[in-house]
Amino acid sequence: MSKNSFFPNVEDVFYEKVEEHAEFLLPLLSVDVEDFLKGEQGKLHFVLPLEPFDCLGLETKKFHNYYCRTNWIAYKLIDNKLSLLTDFNFFQKKYINTHSDYKETFGGVESYLNNLSNDLEEEFQKLKLQYRKMKEHRKLVNEERVFEYFHTPYEDIFDTFPTTQGLDNISIPLTEDGRPFKYIGKIDICDLFIQDGDDKWYSIDVDTCIIMYFDPQEKIILNTFFGS
Repeated sequence: MSKNSFFPNVEDVFYEKVEEHAEFLLPLLSVDVEDFLKGEQGKLHFVLPLEPFDCLGLETKKFHNYYCRTNWIAYKLIDNKLSLLTDFNFFQKKYINTHSDYKETFGGVESYLNNLSNDLEEEFQKLKLQYRKMKEHRKLVNEERVFEYFHTPYEDIFDTFPTTQGLDNISIPLTEDGRPFKYIGKIDICDLFIQDGDDKWYSIDVDTCIIMYFDPQEKIILNTFFGS
């Protein structure tokens, strides 16, 4: 696993509209696909979507598609880099800044909706500050523990995606034309933390796992998430 890279630069992860991708997506880990799928070459990237308060895509159904829906997000892999397979309005922060009527369609009490824009911005800034501190140091305290999650398919995936039953009756998501994705692995955000030279500890305050699937035929990376 020596070729894997934690906290890669955004220019090495996103194919186009790099700044817009980086506004909503934090690159955490790049891996060689050949380590997981024999005969395949290239890079796959684990990225954390910034959607602090609610399930990803919960309120933005207008911008759902087959691959991007509640608690699922996908990217086209082009030249080993990611391109989001939906509009950026899929993310709440973008949506509420471009849709003045969001209070009429979003769930929640009036006080929550009135404060949502400011609260999201505050949470974004907090998470990005934590991320920047980790990126400065890069060396994880527990790198081996992070990699222990790359072995068996994850069982409890969110049931809002078409699936088939794989080995041991574990659900595997299907491509739009009905083929099973290849399971790559998962990482637990809580296991990503670093310690600097002054014995200060830094982590990203997000209690979730990123679960990755890949379709080598169409070069699509599919992610779902599960609270750890």
